[in-house]
Amino acid sequence: MIDFAFTAKGEKMKFKGVALIFVMLWLVACSGGPDEIVARYNGDGQKFSPTVLKGSVEYLLYIEPEKLMVVPVDYQLNALDSFEVTEHHINLCYYNFSVASRDYDVPFVKIVAFFPTSNDKLMEFSQYVRLSSYNESLRLVFHGALVASRIETLVRKENYSIEEAEDKAYEELGTLLNINMASYRANNFSNYKDSYSREIERWNVLAPYVICRHEISDSVFYSDYLEFRDEFAKKGTIDSSMIVRAADAWLATFELSSGDKEKYLFEGVTRDTSEGLRNLDTLFFQNAYGLKCLWSKDSTVKIEKKSSAFYGRSLVSDMLYNPSNSYLYHKWRIQTPLEDSIGACVHGKTKIAERQGVYYVCRNSAHQWEMESNIDTLMMFKYGTCSERYGMEGQSAYIKDTSFVCYCDDEDKCEWKVVEALSLGDSAYAKNLDLLATERFGKCKEVLHFGGAVKQLNSLYVQCSNYKWVKIDSLAFHMGVCPGGKFGKIGMMPEGNYYKCGYEGWVSITIPEAKGELCDWKSDSTYKKYDDRYFYCADGKWSEVSEDEVIKPVLEGYVCDENRASEIKKYGDEYFTCRVGTSDIQSSNHWSASTIQERELYRYKENYSNLCIVDRVGLFVLWSDSAQSMYGCVYDENKTYEWARIVASSKDSVKQQIIDSVGQKPFSKGRFIDNNTYEVEVDGVLYGFKEFLWNRKKKSGWDDYIIMNVSYTKMVEKKED
Repeated sequence: MIDFAFTAKGEKMKFKGVALIFVMLWLVACSGGPDEIVARYNGDGQKFSPTVLKGSVEYLLYIEPEKLMVVPVDYQLNALDSFEVTEHHINLCYYNFSVASRDYDVPFVKIVAFFPTSNDKLMEFSQYVRLSSYNESLRLVFHGALVASRIETLVRKENYSIEEAEDKAYEELGTLLNINMASYRANNFSNYKDSYSREIERWNVLAPYVICRHEISDSVFYSDYLEFRDEFAKKGTIDSSMIVRAADAWLATFELSSGDKEKYLFEGVTRDTSEGLRNLDTLFFQNAYGLKCLWSKDSTVKIEKKSSAFYGRSLVSDMLYNPSNSYLYHKWRIQTPLEDSIGACVHGKTKIAERQGVYYVCRNSAHQWEMESNIDTLMMFKYGTCSERYGMEGQSAYIKDTSFVCYCDDEDKCEWKVVEALSLGDSAYAKNLDLLATERFGKCKEVLHFGGAVKQLNSLYVQCSNYKWVKIDSLAFHMGVCPGGKFGKIGMMPEGNYYKCGYEGWVSITIPEAKGELCDWKSDSTYKKYDDRYFYCADGKWSEVSEDEVIKPVLEGYVCDENRASEIKKYGDEYFTCRVGTSDIQSSNHWSASTIQERELYRYKENYSNLCIVDRVGLFVLWSDSAQSMYGCVYDENKTYEWARIVASSKDSVKQQIIDSVGQKPFSKGRFIDNNTYEVEVDGVLYGFKEFLWNRKKKSGWDDYIIMNVSYTKMVEKKED
């Protein structure tokens, strides 16, 4: 498109040919001479310059710019100059500005608005304004700031004219935000605050503010604007995550309220509603989350967008009452988390719901569930009014694990009365329970006695038996009625506990019993582990013990068997010995606390093992006062040397009597004269021991010791001094 300019001298020239006039005008306009420009025309023949600029800044109400800058541009939108607007005033809540007449090279000008923020920084918004024959009603709006960089991209990189670029950029913005930009650019809808019928017009105005989360803070709003502007400049669209983020921010401010604000039940209570955008814009949320909303009352739609913070939550179609004209308006709102669990409470609905033992009621136009504990109120919501007139006399009811009946006296005064007796054999209770179960599950048609279907009725359990629903306990519900053909059977409850069916019904048993592990002499003092639970066998009975009660070797997984017989484990000040049952020792293989003699043996092995390796010639047999026992280096049946507890003995009864009379300690003062002979002098007699035998056929951990038998004795002559 070509624009034309008249000079002052040119106005006095007269040409007969129109074509020649425009050629000459074009030559004058482009001559670059000193002549003063008195008129410029655009391609449509409209004079656009010189011109006065007047207009208003129409961002959100009560947001006043700190300053305005006008930037004349060329056809590539490059800045030619800039100056600050000095004439401005506030009128009708808008910031109005005025610029005296001056010349502009092209029919477009950039105006930059600077807004203050709470942290004393400035937000800068640029907009391209098209000039025409009348430029005294210009409007600076947020939409224009969003498309400014896109217009520059189209002009500079894709060879669009400025007019074409502006039209395309606004068209792309309208498509992205699902708003009518043609209508928006021609009209101002900002003042329609309370009109339900003009919600779409308000959305046209406020859509970009919602996307840029203006209500959170100045910094968030400006940051989102810059992100939107820069992304939109590239391809005329933005990443969908920005829209999802904005939708999440809007829903995060939503909260149902009641009372005087009934009219505004659908607005976000923490959101800036200065522009009156109170109800969810259905199309916005459909586009943001990919929803398919049905405009039928009570319908719900779940948010399936996984990137949303509200993934899995639901929107519900509700009715909004406007008291000013008594109209009901169909609107969408986010369900509360409680509604997601027990269903929506919408206008015109009266109902009751229960969750985790707590009851809630929905009252007609309250729009929200209210916690309720009053029995009379709950009964009315669930069953209706107890009245003979309504045919309720004798009606059974059940709520909060309590059975009721509608009772009317001789004066026709009716009320819900609790069925006091709750025993299984009580006929009144049984009748009410059967009625309630029938209402819930249908009539019992089983003839089998305790062989029919089982059901859970609130916190109770019932079974279909002999054409009636009867109460059973949780054990019968999960494992069947006992005995009832289950005598001797073992069952398991959901929590993992086992029971055995006997004459007295289901009796609790331990896991080892359920697995067939007997607790007898073969398993006495042993532990069994199942998952993280321990059981201990003692006195013919398994019992569960805590981990703190389990001895350390068992906790660490050491198995006591023949390979570890007599082995001692030390943990701090505690000692444990592996004891192995044998044919003559009727007991199990198990760990138990070490005796004092065993603890001393452990000490000798730990401290003096280097003295008992290849032989024992010259070694002493040592005495322990604490253990009242002898310890020495012995030749093991495995043909190795090791420390052991030693007991002096004799096969000769006379010598054994001597040993018994003097005790064991005196026999610890000798030494080994060779690897097979130990000699010691006791009361003038030299005792020689050659036979060393274990007190058992093999070591078992049951009071193990070496028997040292006397082989010879000699009188020791006293040397004279």
